[in-house]
Amino acid sequence: MNLIIATSIVILFVTTSCQENTKSVTYDQLIKRAEISFSASEYASALQYFLDATEKNDLSSYGYMGAGWCYFRMDSLTRARDQFLVGAEKDDANGDLYAGWAFILNAQQLYSLSNDKAYQTNSGWMFSLDSSLNSGHVHILKAQNHLLQGHYAEALAEVKTVDTNFNADISTDVGRAQLAMRIETLKALKSKPLNR
Repeated sequence: MNLIIATSIVILFVTTSCQENTKSVTYDQLIKRAEISFSASEYASALQYFLDATEKNDLSSYGYMGAGWCYFRMDSLTRARDQFLVGAEKDDANGDLYAGWAFILNAQQLYSLSNDKAYQTNSGWMFSLDSSLNSGHVHILKAQNHLLQGHYAEALAEVKTVDTNFNADISTDVGRAQLAMRIETLKALKSKPLNR
């Protein structure tokens, strides 16, 4: 019985200490901890820091963007989309947020909406939390979205931004199949950063 009481007191103390530590940490400190956790692929930990950061400063999109990417990496697409949606309402929403949102919408088979968000990233975009993810991934995403909507010329144009030597006669079934295969090959070559 004494062991149960002692264990309960220790758990209460640890829980209280952790809560007080989070409350006394600044927004910038939470963001830094979130970034470190994210770069170590500790997405659950990073998520909590990003969510705590949004409670400290709900005017910045950065915490929502980070939380969205954490949810995405943890395969919680609806929660990721919700974070990106809230973050997009902030004045400082940027390419990191829109790229993540575009990937989520693609995974949810909302290809036109995915491209709407993808086109809000800039041509030189590089993900601030993982520099191995960049505009090449977004071009491949847009190519896939266009292909799946039957917009073959647009899909080919996006592929050519990544692979300038590729060409296919998209007026034929064979050419469209070649385009689809090239998109799949490019996705496979670039998939590692998305699937961590």
